Amino acid sequence: MADLFAVEGNAASSGLAQLAAYSINAWQVSRFLHSYALAAQDLPAEKLQRLQDQFSSAVEDYERLLAQAGPLALSEVELLRSRFRRYLREARAVCAESWARFQPVCMVAGCALLASSCLLCWLASRAPASASSTSFRHLLFYPLL
Repeated sequence: MADLFAVEGNAASSGLAQLAAYSINAWQVSRFLHSYALAAQDLPAEKLQRLQDQFSSAVEDYERLLAQAGPLALSEVELLRSRFRRYLREARAVCAESWARFQPVCMVAGCALLASSCLLCWLASRAPASASSTSFRHLLFYPLL
């Protein structure tokens, strides 16, 4: 991401452009987490609160940095950028932890359902057509056409 917002010749302008991009991205992630937490209720509340505190603190410092008159210290810009990056990494980790839960019983049940439907289709294709009923064997291959 640093290459996308780099400004040649001026490290301070480049750092501010990168910081603005991270800030916008952090705002988007914060809104998503808030909306998702209201809808799903599966993200841990204490981790969300910690993330919200971390985000609020970084935003306050960012606004304070932008309100400063005069030249900006590159070290402050880099520090704040690293705080936004940490927030984004931790938010991604919280979401991945929540979404990457596997339920083996449900997975096995799904596999069994899929296997049984495949078996039934195969048995129906092999069953001889009786004279009194219409054969539906040709319909089994319809999705393949």
